[in-house]
Amino acid sequence: VSKEECEQVFFNTPLRFFDDNVHSGAETRYGVLGKTNAGRKLTVIFIIRHNLIRVISAYNQGRKDRQVYDQAEKEN
Repeated sequence: VSKEECEQVFFNTPLRFFDDNVHSGAETRYGVLGKTNAGRKLTVIFIIRHNLIRVISAYNQGRKDRQVYDQAEKEN
């Protein structure tokens, strides 16, 4: 997943944020379900450090994430 694709996710709708409590250690991790300008559905895990978003990982949405995101799209 490219840096540009990760950035695009935050500017497209709908967005579904969640806490990544399972993997949070010293810093709180968050996740977001979204899509790129090309329609690629991604899950992006990130932290907020010094008012900046730092991406930890990004990957294609799995089946469960896709179900949540598809429902969000229907609601919009």
